Amino acid sequence: MGYGICALICETTIHYPCISFCIWSTIQKVSFSLLGKCVLVETAVYYQSMAVIFVDESGDTGFKFERGSSRYLVACLVGFDSEEQYKASSDSLDALRVRWGRDEDHEFHFSALNRRRKLEALEATLAGEFWVYSFVLNKAQLWDGALRQKHHMYQRAVSWLLENAILKMPKSDLVFDRCGNRDFYAAIQSHIHHACQQARLDHPKSFVAMDSRKSNGLQIADLVAGSVARIYSDKPNAREPYQLISNRFVSFRFWPQK
Repeated sequence: MGYGICALICETTIHYPCISFCIWSTIQKVSFSLLGKCVLVETAVYYQSMAVIFVDESGDTGFKFERGSSRYLVACLVGFDSEEQYKASSDSLDALRVRWGRDEDHEFHFSALNRRRKLEALEATLAGEFWVYSFVLNKAQLWDGALRQKHHMYQRAVSWLLENAILKMPKSDLVFDRCGNRDFYAAIQSHIHHACQQARLDHPKSFVAMDSRKSNGLQIADLVAGSVARIYSDKPNAREPYQLISNRFVSFRFWPQK
């Protein structure tokens, strides 16, 4: 299985084991980790290989709730099974930017949108078919000392998030926000590696770390994770965003129960 970088005058194409994608702007930095088969790309990417799964999390691992720590840790996988479906959702978000009068590099952040625009953005994502696996860790009910440690907390969240999704991994590229929580994403890579070995499954095509500002897929994952986290807030119409996309959820787990 070969590794190579092929450069053209106006375009750069990177070929990596089981993944091929094109970059139209100048490559600033590309690094490979053979253990996790991780590709770090700091430029805009257009995916030619599918399926693709975008990963996002919301919340933190702190327990100082009175000082602002989140009571819940939310993790979501948002997957597209074809290039056509991903393009439909991505193009719909691009069109929404135009309607809002935003620049083409405007980033959709769930927490930064008002109620109306949250719903508009989520509605736009529905142009393409995608599926969601979600896990919510109820930190306030964690009494076990080990589980309250960050490492064990991420392990629990990841194992439950991926429990039923592992069969989708061998044919997929997993995309993470390179500015997101690195401990969380490292836990995901480690768990997938061991789970695929135990189940005698092929590993994912690749793990790709991207700038979320240049990925509509990661922004869709942010909108989905934000919708789940909002369910557990005390804000008016807290379930409204989630209800708009609820039929896309394959799995929704909440643990431990109150």
